[in-house]
Amino acid sequence: MWKYFYENSALRAIGKYKNGKQTGKWKYFYKNSILKKVGKKEKGEDIGEWKYFNEDGTLNKIEKIETDKAQIERILSYYFEGSKTDNPDLLKKAFHSDATLKFINKKGAYTKIPIQTFFTYFKNTKTRSFKTKIYYINISETTANVKLSTEYKTYKYIDYMNMLKTKKGWKIVSKISHQEFF
Repeated sequence: MWKYFYENSALRAIGKYKNGKQTGKWKYFYKNSILKKVGKKEKGEDIGEWKYFNEDGTLNKIEKIETDKAQIERILSYYFEGSKTDNPDLLKKAFHSDATLKFINKKGAYTKIPIQTFFTYFKNTKTRSFKTKIYYINISETTANVKLSTEYKTYKYIDYMNMLKTKKGWKIVSKISHQEFF
């Protein structure tokens, strides 16, 4: 248990550390000892529900904070749902505007497509049926790599998504893809 104090000896914050990072329930106080905010931390980052209070102790707001993994899963859901429903607007929510799609084409040649071109393949005109699987999500601070698949009746795509945590949240910045036929 760690306690931090203001210059006037009033409690400023209280909580625990694990492996050098704030973890578990943390409470922060105003200089007048009134609770300022309370919530959970994981590896030093705010997660879950946080309650914020005014200096008179009244509740100001409640905020729900997603973990990086939950944010990435939400972005991937835009990719899956956009692909499934043929919706370019959902796909645009998943990708950075200058992302790229790279693959080896049927002739064996390296192919690079700007994501804006990829979006033109989707017209809101059909629904696709496929199974999805996320094999892993590997996060390192502001970068992430995800391996996933979309499996149709006669083939499946194995994709590796490289993602960055931008000011607007997590975005896919590049996708490399392999198509396997059954």
